[in-house]
Amino acid sequence: MDLNVLGDTFGYLLRRAWRDVDRRFQYHFRTLRLTAPQYSILILVNANPDCTPGDLVQPLGISQNNLVGIIGDLIDRGYVRKAAHSQDRRARILALTESGSAVLAEAHAAHAVYAAEYLRRIGADNLRELVRLLTMFDAG
Repeated sequence: MDLNVLGDTFGYLLRRAWRDVDRRFQYHFRTLRLTAPQYSILILVNANPDCTPGDLVQPLGISQNNLVGIIGDLIDRGYVRKAAHSQDRRARILALTESGSAVLAEAHAAHAVYAAEYLRRIGADNLRELVRLLTMFDAG
């Protein structure tokens, strides 16, 4: 199959890059059994005390229905807990448990190894430039 005909087709190349990034992420996080959305949720909950599930929808680009399931799994695994909001009894706030903080530390270590792999593959300057370009996608 001659893939050269796709040349610099942006969507094709981005899809191939995503498949590689996702496959490598799954490999490095396999022992933790965390998905990329779960890891992101743990990071955001840790950095934003008293956030609500609704606060996570937009930054993660995950539907409310899917987010409920992902958070439910993190609660079932003992990584996140819900509590009543101090100012709105209907709302729930999220917090990491001790186990959640411990798994997040392990996940950060796994992510460092994962990121180092790309650093070796494409170099520091290219990785910084890639990150800069990727941040432009959601900027509108």
